[in-house]
Amino acid sequence: MPRKKTKLSFCQVKRGTFSRRLENKTGPESELILAKEFNLTPQTQFKQKIQKDESVRIELTLSKEQIEILNQAKELLSHALPGATFDEVITNLAQRYVKQRTAVRTSIKNHKSPSSSTESTSAAEVKGQSTQNISGKPIPSSVKKIILSPNLGCQFKDSRTGKICGSKHFLQVDHVHPRFCRRRNEPFNLRPMCSSHNKFRYTAGC
Repeated sequence: MPRKKTKLSFCQVKRGTFSRRLENKTGPESELILAKEFNLTPQTQFKQKIQKDESVRIELTLSKEQIEILNQAKELLSHALPGATFDEVITNLAQRYVKQRTAVRTSIKNHKSPSSSTESTSAAEVKGQSTQNISGKPIPSSVKKIILSPNLGCQFKDSRTGKICGSKHFLQVDHVHPRFCRRRNEPFNLRPMCSSHNKFRYTAGC
Protein backbone atom coordinates (compact mmCIF):
# COMPACT_ATOMS: atom_id res chain seq x y z
CA MET A 1 0.00 0.00 0.00
CA PRO A 2 1.63 3.28 -1.07
CA ARG A 3 2.65 5.69 1.71
CA LYS A 4 0.55 8.80 1.85
CA LYS A 5 2.51 11.93 1.11
CA THR A 6 2.30 14.69 3.69
CA LYS A 7 2.25 18.21 2.35
CA LEU A 8 4.24 20.55 4.56
CA SER A 9 3.07 24.08 5.06
CA PHE A 10 5.28 27.10 4.39
CA CYS A 11 5.54 27.78 8.14
CA GLN A 12 6.70 24.22 8.85
CA VAL A 13 9.38 24.41 6.17
CA LYS A 14 10.58 27.79 7.42
CA ARG A 15 10.61 26.56 11.05
CA GLY A 16 12.70 23.53 10.06
CA THR A 17 15.16 25.68 8.12
CA PHE A 18 15.42 28.08 11.05
CA SER A 19 16.07 25.21 13.50
CA ARG A 20 18.92 23.92 11.34
CA ARG A 21 20.49 27.39 11.34
CA LEU A 22 20.64 27.25 15.16
CA GLU A 23 22.27 23.82 15.29
CA ASN A 24 25.79 23.69 16.79
CA LYS A 25 25.80 27.43 17.41
CA THR A 26 27.19 29.11 20.53
CA GLY A 27 25.00 31.28 22.76
CA PRO A 28 26.13 34.61 21.25
CA GLU A 29 25.80 33.23 17.69
CA SER A 30 22.24 32.03 18.40
CA GLU A 31 21.31 35.42 19.90
CA LEU A 32 22.57 37.18 16.77
CA ILE A 33 20.53 34.89 14.48
CA LEU A 34 17.38 35.43 16.58
CA ALA A 35 17.88 39.21 16.68
CA LYS A 36 18.21 39.39 12.89
CA GLU A 37 15.36 36.93 12.23
CA PHE A 38 12.86 38.84 14.35
CA ASN A 39 14.35 42.28 13.53
CA LEU A 40 14.75 43.17 17.20
CA THR A 41 15.43 46.84 17.88
CA PRO A 42 18.82 47.38 19.60
CA GLN A 43 18.54 48.56 23.20
CA THR A 44 20.67 51.59 23.94
CA GLN A 45 19.55 52.72 27.39
CA PHE A 46 22.03 52.71 30.28
CA LYS A 47 20.99 51.04 33.54
CA GLN A 48 22.73 51.27 36.90
CA LYS A 49 21.58 49.59 40.10
CA ILE A 50 23.20 49.80 43.55
CA GLN A 51 23.08 46.51 45.45
CA LYS A 52 22.99 45.88 49.19
CA ASP A 53 26.75 45.19 49.43
CA GLU A 54 27.33 48.62 47.78
CA SER A 55 28.45 47.00 44.54
CA VAL A 56 26.95 48.47 41.36
CA ARG A 57 25.33 46.45 38.60
CA ILE A 58 25.68 48.16 35.22
CA GLU A 59 23.90 47.32 31.99
CA LEU A 60 25.04 49.10 28.84
CA THR A 61 25.11 48.58 25.09
CA LEU A 62 28.39 48.60 23.14
CA SER A 63 28.63 48.98 19.38
CA LYS A 64 30.42 46.38 17.26
CA GLU A 65 33.46 48.66 17.04
CA GLN A 66 33.49 49.29 20.81
CA ILE A 67 33.37 45.60 21.73
CA GLU A 68 36.17 44.89 19.23
CA ILE A 69 38.34 47.54 20.93
CA LEU A 70 37.53 46.05 24.35
CA ASN A 71 38.43 42.56 23.13
CA GLN A 72 41.70 43.92 21.75
CA ALA A 73 42.52 45.54 25.10
CA LYS A 74 41.71 42.24 26.83
CA GLU A 75 44.13 40.42 24.55
CA LEU A 76 46.90 42.98 25.09
CA LEU A 77 46.47 42.67 28.86
CA SER A 78 46.59 38.87 28.78
CA HIS A 79 50.20 38.89 30.04
CA ALA A 80 49.22 40.82 33.18
CA LEU A 81 45.62 39.61 33.60
CA PRO A 82 45.35 36.07 32.22
CA GLY A 83 41.72 34.99 31.88
CA ALA A 84 40.43 38.41 32.97
CA THR A 85 36.76 39.32 32.68
CA PHE A 86 35.61 42.55 31.04
CA ASP A 87 35.00 44.25 34.40
CA GLU A 88 38.61 43.46 35.42
CA VAL A 89 39.94 44.79 32.10
CA ILE A 90 37.95 48.04 32.38
CA THR A 91 39.01 48.54 36.02
CA ASN A 92 42.68 47.90 35.17
CA LEU A 93 42.62 50.40 32.30
CA ALA A 94 40.88 52.98 34.50
CA GLN A 95 43.49 52.51 37.25
CA ARG A 96 46.31 52.98 34.73
CA TYR A 97 44.72 56.18 33.41
CA VAL A 98 44.17 57.61 36.91
CA LYS A 99 47.76 56.77 37.86
CA GLN A 100 49.07 58.39 34.67
CA ARG A 101 47.06 61.57 35.13
CA THR A 102 47.99 61.80 38.81
CA ALA A 103 51.68 61.45 37.92
CA VAL A 104 51.39 64.24 35.33
CA ARG A 105 49.74 66.60 37.81
CA THR A 106 52.35 65.80 40.46
CA SER A 107 55.13 66.41 37.94
CA ILE A 108 53.68 69.81 36.99
CA LYS A 109 53.29 70.77 40.64
CA ASN A 110 56.87 69.78 41.49
CA HIS A 111 58.20 71.59 38.43
CA LYS A 112 56.90 74.89 39.80
CA SER A 113 59.01 74.50 42.96
CA PRO A 114 62.72 75.47 42.46
CA SER A 115 63.90 73.27 45.32
CA SER A 116 61.98 70.29 43.99
CA SER A 117 63.40 70.89 40.53
CA THR A 118 66.96 70.82 41.88
CA GLU A 119 66.32 67.65 43.83
CA SER A 120 64.78 65.99 40.75
CA THR A 121 67.79 66.89 38.61
CA SER A 122 70.20 65.46 41.17
CA ALA A 123 68.20 62.26 41.41
CA ALA A 124 68.14 61.94 37.61
CA GLU A 125 71.93 62.38 37.44
CA VAL A 126 72.50 59.70 40.09
CA LYS A 127 70.07 57.38 38.32
CA GLY A 128 71.82 57.91 34.99
CA GLN A 129 75.23 57.16 36.49
CA SER A 130 74.05 54.01 38.24
CA THR A 131 72.34 52.76 35.06
CA GLN A 132 75.47 53.33 33.03
CA ASN A 133 77.60 51.41 35.53
CA ILE A 134 75.18 48.50 35.67
CA SER A 135 74.29 48.10 31.99
CA GLY A 136 77.79 47.88 30.55
CA LYS A 137 77.83 47.05 26.83
CA PRO A 138 74.47 47.08 25.03
CA ILE A 139 72.95 43.86 23.74
CA PRO A 140 73.69 43.44 19.98
CA SER A 141 70.61 43.90 17.79
CA SER A 142 71.20 40.50 16.14
CA VAL A 143 71.01 38.81 19.56
CA LYS A 144 67.88 40.79 20.50
CA LYS A 145 66.20 39.65 17.29
CA ILE A 146 66.81 36.00 18.18
CA ILE A 147 65.68 36.34 21.80
CA LEU A 148 62.53 38.29 20.87
CA SER A 149 61.52 35.83 18.14
CA PRO A 150 57.73 35.72 17.51
CA ASN A 151 57.84 31.96 18.10
CA LEU A 152 58.81 32.52 21.71
CA GLY A 153 56.70 34.05 24.45
CA CYS A 154 57.31 35.38 27.93
CA GLN A 155 59.37 32.78 29.80
CA PHE A 156 58.30 33.85 33.29
CA LYS A 157 57.39 30.78 35.36
CA ASP A 158 54.95 31.03 38.26
CA SER A 159 56.67 29.45 41.26
CA ARG A 160 53.30 28.35 42.71
CA THR A 161 51.64 26.80 39.66
CA GLY A 162 54.68 26.10 37.47
CA LYS A 163 52.84 27.73 34.54
CA ILE A 164 54.78 29.66 31.89
CA CYS A 165 53.25 33.05 31.02
CA GLY A 166 53.72 32.66 27.24
CA SER A 167 52.41 36.16 26.39
CA LYS A 168 53.76 37.57 23.11
CA HIS A 169 52.92 41.20 23.87
CA PHE A 170 55.33 43.91 25.15
CA LEU A 171 58.29 41.51 25.22
CA GLN A 172 61.63 42.64 26.61
CA VAL A 173 65.03 41.00 26.91
CA ASP A 174 65.53 39.72 30.46
CA HIS A 175 68.78 38.58 32.06
CA VAL A 176 68.58 35.21 33.82
CA HIS A 177 71.40 36.40 36.04
CA PRO A 178 71.16 40.19 36.62
CA ARG A 179 73.59 42.47 34.83
CA PHE A 180 74.95 43.85 38.09
CA CYS A 181 76.20 40.32 38.87
CA ARG A 182 78.70 40.98 36.05
CA ARG A 183 77.19 38.38 33.72
CA ARG A 184 77.75 39.01 30.01
CA ASN A 185 75.06 39.64 27.41
CA GLU A 186 75.41 36.15 26.01
CA PRO A 187 72.38 34.22 24.61
CA PHE A 188 72.45 31.62 27.40
CA ASN A 189 71.88 34.41 29.94
CA LEU A 190 69.05 36.09 28.00
CA ARG A 191 65.37 35.26 27.58
CA PRO A 192 62.15 37.00 26.47
CA MET A 193 59.85 38.31 29.19
CA CYS A 194 56.79 40.55 29.07
CA SER A 195 57.21 44.00 30.59
CA SER A 196 54.86 43.21 33.49
CA HIS A 197 56.74 40.10 34.65
CA ASN A 198 60.11 41.69 33.93
CA LYS A 199 59.19 44.55 36.25
CA PHE A 200 57.81 42.12 38.84
CA ARG A 201 60.99 40.04 38.78
CA TYR A 202 63.16 43.13 39.20
CA THR A 203 61.00 44.49 42.04
CA ALA A 204 60.85 41.13 43.84
CA GLY A 205 64.58 40.60 43.36
CA CYS A 206 64.16 37.10 41.93
